[in-house]
Amino acid sequence: MNLGTSLIAVVFFVGLAAIVVAQRLEIRSAGYRVGKAEKELLKLDEEIRVLRARKAQAEDPRNLWKKVQELGLPLVPPEFKEEPEKPGAKGTPRPASRDAKPAQARKQG
Repeated sequence: MNLGTSLIAVVFFVGLAAIVVAQRLEIRSAGYRVGKAEKELLKLDEEIRVLRARKAQAEDPRNLWKKVQELGLPLVPPEFKEEPEKPGAKGTPRPASRDAKPAQARKQG
């Protein structure tokens, strides 16, 4: 072997070693990122669990009743509540349901 071939071989093997080291560093870096993402996922799962517990507690009728009493709000059942009429809607007939089409639209299509 002459000097030129030996130098080319050394450069080639050093290049291969550099590629292997770079890949290992990238794998390690990716592992750190995955670990960090998993840690954040666990943190967010715990936060979701806490928020769901708070929501369930807030929606509990006993807690709602206590809050209404604390605030001194009058509680009127929905069946006794009267809806105010909208201005200009006195002469307009209302459809029987939300899904009902107006009479004109039913005739055409």
